[in-house]
Amino acid sequence: MAGHETDLVFIDPVSTGYSRANEEKDAKQFHGYNQDIESVGEFIRRWISDNKRWASPKYLIGESYGTTRASGLSNISNTAMGVSQW
Repeated sequence: MAGHETDLVFIDPVSTGYSRANEEKDAKQFHGYNQDIESVGEFIRRWISDNKRWASPKYLIGESYGTTRASGLSNISNTAMGVSQW
């Protein structure tokens, strides 16, 4: 991306919004605070890698239950995900 362009990535945890578990997985294994953080964190890590955005600044924003998930993600980002900029 060049200039003043940005990436806005909106993520729904499994079984919320438009997000669904694939047919091989039981959706219930993704339900819960820690499970949301793990699955969304893995999505973020993979998206950053696939799109080569490691050096880009990152901002986490959550609404309602998403605020606690965003907070939890920021706590694990440096160690478990290897993301140094939130």
